[in-house]
Amino acid sequence: METVIDKFKSLRLKNCALNLPDVLEQSARKNLTPLQVIDRLLEIEIENRKKARIDLRFKQSKLEEKPTIDQFDFAHHESRQKQKSRIVFCVCRHSDRDKNPFYNRHGHDQSAGGS
Repeated sequence: METVIDKFKSLRLKNCALNLPDVLEQSARKNLTPLQVIDRLLEIEIENRKKARIDLRFKQSKLEEKPTIDQFDFAHHESRQKQKSRIVFCVCRHSDRDKNPFYNRHGHDQSAGGS
């Protein structure tokens, strides 16, 4: 297994390398095919890279605090007013509240009348 982990690292697939033991253990419990194991590892890699890109962009923005939905100015432009329901709908669908910038710092949903 160490050689495979080293190969993942040389290909810069850090998250695949970190999660290989857990995914292999899960595959044994759930009787997953090799293709399903590879797919799961790649899903983990893609998701972590996406999160890292978001975190990097936020860091580069030099904003002090992530904005919440209650801070968003829908009245700024007519196009924002027209898309308000779409934006709020997308926020409500977002499942990862810890990473969702539209939840305030206390974890309350600001999109659907929460406080």
